Amino acid sequence: MTDLEKQILGQVQTSIAKAVSSELVGYNKPLNKLVEKVVEENFDEVYGIMNKAFKAVVRTEEFEKTILLEFEHKVAKMLVGQMSGHVEKAVNRVKQDPTLKAKMILAIENIIDTEG
Repeated sequence: MTDLEKQILGQVQTSIAKAVSSELVGYNKPLNKLVEKVVEENFDEVYGIMNKAFKAVVRTEEFEKTILLEFEHKVAKMLVGQMSGHVEKAVNRVKQDPTLKAKMILAIENIIDTEG
């Protein structure tokens, strides 16, 4: 098969796939109606399976640890976010007081000298 024939065949396949898709999938198309009907007819069974799976996941120790860890992170992030304004105010007060500023510089230099 030549390259031209391969390209023509590829275009024909693509066009057929698009035509079938446009007729089956989309607003008010038959495939949507079929899927909706199947879901409705099996709703109770699927609900039962999903409910059982959800309960099994929720009751695990790993799930509880994950929830607690995520909650801890969220609370910490919230508290830090609320504290940032207070920290900035305190830093600004220190910057404006020459005595405190000098003491801070000496303390930092002392730490550097001790560590170095």
